[in-house]
Amino acid sequence: MSADELLGVWDVEEIEGEGALKVRRIPWLSFAQDGQWNGKAVNHLGGTWSMSGDRVTIKHGMSTMMGGSADEMRQERRFLDALRRSAFAERDAAGRLVLRDEDRVVLLVASRR
Repeated sequence: MSADELLGVWDVEEIEGEGALKVRRIPWLSFAQDGQWNGKAVNHLGGTWSMSGDRVTIKHGMSTMMGGSADEMRQERRFLDALRRSAFAERDAAGRLVLRDEDRVVLLVASRR
């Protein structure tokens, strides 16, 4: 997967094998050409990203401070943790974004909006 293929908005379907909870809307993330990413689970989130080959680095930089249910906040923590631990980005046969850790374990699956 190239950096250009990563650009755009992605709706999160799974985080570490669990289906994403709908929190007013499905959690999402967006990668911009300037190396910034943003998204939303409960809070608005953002940071920086870079890619070299199929290796990806995603750093969390900002978050609003809204609250949600215990399940929603757990999902948001898992979402941020999955992004932070991401080491590889690829597309599956259906064209979905798959983020994997250093051991190539699937952390997050998302479909293009």
